[in-house]
Amino acid sequence: MGLDTAFFAATAAEAEQRYVEFGNAITRYRGDRNKVTANHRNVSRLSPAIRHRLITEFEVIDRTLTNHAFGQVEKFVQEVAWRLYWKGWLSLRPQIWRDFLDDLAELQHGWATDRIDAIVAGQTSIEVMGYFARELVETGYLHNHARMWFAGWWVHVERLPWQLGADFFYRHLLDADAASNTLSWRWVAGLQTRGKSYLPRRSNLEKYLADGILASHGGGLEQLNNPRAMIADEDELIRSREITRPFLTQSSHEPRQQSKRFGLIVHREDLKPEAGPLQHAKPDSVLVLDHRSQGEQAGDSSCKLAWITTAQTDTLKRLTNYYDTAQVSLGGFLPIDQQIRDWCSEQQIDQVSVMRPEVGPLADALTATFDELSGHVTVCWVDRPEDLEARQLATGGFFGFWKKYEKLLRQRNRAG
Repeated sequence: MGLDTAFFAATAAEAEQRYVEFGNAITRYRGDRNKVTANHRNVSRLSPAIRHRLITEFEVIDRTLTNHAFGQVEKFVQEVAWRLYWKGWLSLRPQIWRDFLDDLAELQHGWATDRIDAIVAGQTSIEVMGYFARELVETGYLHNHARMWFAGWWVHVERLPWQLGADFFYRHLLDADAASNTLSWRWVAGLQTRGKSYLPRRSNLEKYLADGILASHGGGLEQLNNPRAMIADEDELIRSREITRPFLTQSSHEPRQQSKRFGLIVHREDLKPEAGPLQHAKPDSVLVLDHRSQGEQAGDSSCKLAWITTAQTDTLKRLTNYYDTAQVSLGGFLPIDQQIRDWCSEQQIDQVSVMRPEVGPLADALTATFDELSGHVTVCWVDRPEDLEARQLATGGFFGFWKKYEKLLRQRNRAG
C-alpha cells in the first residue's frame, strides 16, 4: 500500500507537526474530504493521535477556530466533534457496549468464520473491498468514506453480522475507540436512526474513489448497482435510545494528604494528562500503563501494537520531564490489573487519580481492578470538563447535538 505506521503521528511532537502541516490546507478540507486517494492527503491523518489524545479534540478545535473563520472550517470541526458525540452518546447508554460484547462472544465461532477469514485476507468478489481489507490490515487505517463503503458492503451485501465487522475494525484501526467504532457500525446497519442505514453504491465509489485505485480494483462493482438494505430490528432501535446512565459518579482530585502516597495512572484513552485537569497534580509516582499485553489478548494487530508502543514510550518520556518530582514508570508486560497491583504495592500508593475511560475494554478492566483494591486504595476518576460538556448534549441525534455544540463553540470563539 505504500503506507506504514510512520504515516500517522505516534508522539505528541509528531501530532503537533502534523496539525501545523495540515493547517496550511485546512480550508480545502470541506471540498476534498470525501475523495479517497492512496496517500490520503485530503484529510488530516490525525485521527489516531486525537483518539489517544496525544493531541486533544479540544486543542484541535480551539486552534482551528482561532486561526480560521468558522464558515471556512466548520466541516472539519464538525468531523472532530463526531468523536465527542459518539463518546457522550455511548457513555449515556453503556448497555449498548455490554450487548455488543455478549453478541460478539456468541458469533465469533459461528457460521461466518471462514467467509470472514477470506475477507481479512483480501479475497472478495468485489475487488476494491479486498483492497480496503488489505489496506486496513497493513496500515491500520482506512479513509472514512472507505469505511462506510466497506461496512455497508459487509452488512447489506455480504449479509454478515455487523458485530463481527466492528470487531475486525477495532482490532486493526489505529484510531478505533469503543464508541465511534461500535456506533458507526450500528448506524450503517440501521440501528442508530430509524429509517437510516448506509448502502454502498457503485455510482458513489466511482465518483469519489481515485481513478488509479478504481482502474486496478474495479472488478465486481456491478454487485453494487442496486444494493438492498437489511431490515433493522425495530425493538433494538427503540431500546437503544434509553439513557441508563444520565450522570457519572463525580469525585474531585484532592491535594495529597500527609502520610498518604499519591499516584497517577495514565492510559491509552488519554495520553496527555499534562494538558487537562491533572496538569497541576503533584504525584509521588506515575504509572504509564503498558497496553501491549491487553492488546494481544484482544487480538490487536501487530501494526496497532507497534503504534501504541511508540505512543506510550513517548508519553513516558514526556511525563518524566513534566512530573519531575515523581517517579514515572512504564508498567511491565503484564495484564492491566497486575500492573496496577504491583505498582500500588511497590510504591505504597494509597490514593490514585486516573482520567476516566467512560466505556470500553479499558473502562471494564480498570473498574474491575479498582473494585478489587477497594478498601486499600482510594480512586478518583477525573473528567475533562469539555467531555462532560459534550456528554450532556449527546442525548439524541448528532445534528441536534451539533446545533447546541456549534452555539457553544461560536460563543467561546467570540469570547476568546
